[in-house]
Amino acid sequence: MLFTKVLLALPFIGAAFAAPGIHAIHSIHAPVIPRDLDVLSVVADLKASVAASVGDITLVSTQVEVEAALVAVIGAFDTCHSAFDLGAAVGIAAGASVDVELLKSKFDALPEIKHEVAQILAETIQLVDGLIVLISADIKAIAAIDDLLHKLSPTIETLLISVEVILVGVTALVAEVLVTLGVVLSPLLSGVNCLLGGLLAGIIGHGHC
Repeated sequence: MLFTKVLLALPFIGAAFAAPGIHAIHSIHAPVIPRDLDVLSVVADLKASVAASVGDITLVSTQVEVEAALVAVIGAFDTCHSAFDLGAAVGIAAGASVDVELLKSKFDALPEIKHEVAQILAETIQLVDGLIVLISADIKAIAAIDDLLHKLSPTIETLLISVEVILVGVTALVAEVLVTLGVVLSPLLSGVNCLLGGLLAGIIGHGHC
C-alpha cells in the first residue's frame, strides 16, 4: 500500500512531525533529492488544478458534475504526489543506510520555502473542504460519490507526508495556516486532521485519531 510505503521512509520525523499513528523507524535508506525538483511550483500547480476543478460546483450540481470534480481533484493530488514519490522522483540509494541526524540535516539545507508551500497546501485543503460542503446530501448518498469522498482524506494525507519528507516541519505550518484561515474540516477529512496533530476543531467529536 502506497501510504505504508511512504511511512517506511519517515524515521527522522518522529519529533518534528508528531502526528498520531506515525512512529519512528530506526533505519532508512538515504533519499536522493533531484536537483530539478521545484516544490513550490509543483504545489502551486496542484492548487490551480483543484481550484479549476471545484470552481463550478454548487449545492444544485448534478451527480455527473460532482463526480467529475472529485475525480479531477483526486487526480490532481495524485499527479502532485508523483513528483514527490520516494521510489521514483526522490529515489532510494540501495544499501545506503545513514545516520538519522545526518539525513535530517540534508533536508534542512533545502531553500527556506516552507511557509510558502504550507500556505499553498493549506489553501488547497480549504478548497477541498469547501467542495465537500457544496455537495448536497442527496448526491453524497450516492454510492459512487461516497466512495470518491472517502478517497479524499487518504489522498491528501499521502501527499502531506511526501512533502514533509522533503521539507521537514511543513505539515505543522499547514495546520497553523488552516487554523488562521478559520477552516473547520469536514468529518470526511478527519484523517487529515489527525495527521496534522488534531488541531482543527471541526472534527472534534467525530472520532479518535
